[in-house]
Amino acid sequence: SSGDSALSAFKAAAAIAQQQQQQQQQDAPGTAAASAAEGAPATHAELSRLHCRVYFQLASYADQRFKEIEAQMASPEWQKQKQVLQYKEGIWSAILQRAQELRRLPPAKQGSQAVLAEMRELNKNSGMQKQVINDREIVRQVAANRAACLRTALSSYRLCIATGNTHDLQVVYRLCGLWFKLSADPSVNGALGDVFASTPSAKFVPLVYQMASRLDSTEGSFQAVLKTALSRLMLEHP
Repeated sequence: SSGDSALSAFKAAAAIAQQQQQQQQQDAPGTAAASAAEGAPATHAELSRLHCRVYFQLASYADQRFKEIEAQMASPEWQKQKQVLQYKEGIWSAILQRAQELRRLPPAKQGSQAVLAEMRELNKNSGMQKQVINDREIVRQVAANRAACLRTALSSYRLCIATGNTHDLQVVYRLCGLWFKLSADPSVNGALGDVFASTPSAKFVPLVYQMASRLDSTEGSFQAVLKTALSRLMLEHP
């Protein structure tokens, strides 16, 4: 789809930006000296702003797609589609079970007119298997797209605030909003753990009270990441 193509293009641009940043970090001392001698702005700073912008655009696009898929999955139409799928799965399961029961009958009974007639009726529903498979694939693909967009948004937001400070406030609020909403998802907690580990803690100071209000005595990945992040904040910003 056009949305998937745009996401792929953004990802490619972000990958190039990341490679350029790594190369720039290796070449930074000589490049900065040459730029200073020429009276030009430091190339490293320009690239950092470019990378920050690219990551923010990628994150924003993926985040918007994630919101759209979330809205789709919460819609009455989607819920109805899932109910229809469950209904079809129930019918198909019953058909398979009944067919197995008939096949386990003694040979003499399997050849009776009544059993043969029932088998013919069951065979008329063989097309339902294809319907169930197709409907399951649609549900699986939507869920996979949701996960991919969320994963891309989180990682790109992390790279955005790791490479620059142009969008700090907007990004940290959105990151924590997603984290709080999806706190039961271990993959989201893992992604936020990576964010806190690779980002200056000062960027999360504006959210320290919101984070602290969610502390409790329960176990789990959310509380583990939260406690680690708050411990670092308290240590570095007493």
